[in-house]
Amino acid sequence: MSKSRNKNDYGKYKSHFELEVSEKLGGENYETTELNYEKPAEEHKYIPDFTLERNGVEPIYIECKGRPRTTEEMKKYIWVRDCNKGIDLRFIIMDKKTLMPRSKKTTVYEWLLKHGFTVYVWPNIPKFEKSDL
Repeated sequence: MSKSRNKNDYGKYKSHFELEVSEKLGGENYETTELNYEKPAEEHKYIPDFTLERNGVEPIYIECKGRPRTTEEMKKYIWVRDCNKGIDLRFIIMDKKTLMPRSKKTTVYEWLLKHGFTVYVWPNIPKFEKSDL
């Protein structure tokens, strides 16, 4: 019988996936930045999973995405980008075949690409070295 996981198994991370990505990214910069964004007629806050600082350049923000619960959750990323001009928001997804909520055809991968985001499929992500950033 497999051991069920609970939130305490991940420490400060919200999921096992975020923990694994953190280990590959060097275990730093988890949820260190808070960005403003507005839904139509509402102001909200968004905290990216990882912030990778770059010398003299805007940071790269990384969001780990498994299975989104709602399409509204995914629209949030468009609003964040639109309210933070020039932001470099990238995604690491667990599986290229995961479908968008309520969709029988469109995958999360396809949706992110269609909306102009950079997407990596776990575990094939670049090694983000400070010298490369």
